[in-house]
Amino acid sequence: AHCDAGMFLGCTPAEASRRNNLAIVTPSRWCQRGFLEAGFPEERIHVLPHGIAPACFFPAEQDQRARYRQQLGFQDDDFVLLHLGSLFRNKGIDLLIRAFAELKPVHPRLKLVVKDQSGLYGLRVNDVMQALDRSGQLPALREQQWRDLISISANLDLQGLHALYNACDLYVSPYRAEGFNLPPLEAAACGLPIVVTAGGATDDYVSPELGLTVASELQRCDLGFTREPDLDALKQAIEAVMHNPGRWGGPAGSALVHARFSWQVIGQRLSDLLGLG
Repeated sequence: AHCDAGMFLGCTPAEASRRNNLAIVTPSRWCQRGFLEAGFPEERIHVLPHGIAPACFFPAEQDQRARYRQQLGFQDDDFVLLHLGSLFRNKGIDLLIRAFAELKPVHPRLKLVVKDQSGLYGLRVNDVMQALDRSGQLPALREQQWRDLISISANLDLQGLHALYNACDLYVSPYRAEGFNLPPLEAAACGLPIVVTAGGATDDYVSPELGLTVASELQRCDLGFTREPDLDALKQAIEAVMHNPGRWGGPAGSALVHARFSWQVIGQRLSDLLGLG
């Protein structure tokens, strides 16, 4: 097999794009753009989103949600932000930490929970904070305030993820580049409002019922394109959700996600695409 820059097996994208027997299935229009940039004909690129399992991701009853929050040490008046995933730069976790730190003095009950994947990738929240500190971008907070940035590195099963989503108040993902970005969709299926970057992969599923988008600037990089979210717009979106409880997400948002993005719906679309329906 031939490798190009260590990222491609079998052939280069330019070679693959000339194959007439090749069809591409990709989860977002953002990914589709990458294939178009690589020279693949548009008619051979099919966009099919990922899905969620409604039996795993749904809003908890109020008493169950209260128990989840109690187990995690949250108070009734805490407003808890949540972010899941690896801590690479494309995820925008540096921007989220900066937004949290700048909002914390104004909103003392604000908390941020980061569920990392350090067991797989080795990166932890402290690594991101140290990098921000070295670059002079880490806002100053008292030690007690930093304790409200909570890092979870343990692996969670589906029940644990359901509990975590339902215990929090807002899912935030100021990403720079994602192929699809499944966690915000899972969070929305649990009734959580979401705040995500505008112009990226989540444009395929975010809607006014689910949450807010953060203005971003399209930038070219070595691997193609990224979106750079605006930090002030990110903070404004977080505050908008804080000041308008119940406006986004909730049971209506969950029902919308279940209706459009259940694996049953997505599986049927894939079956139709393959001619098996």
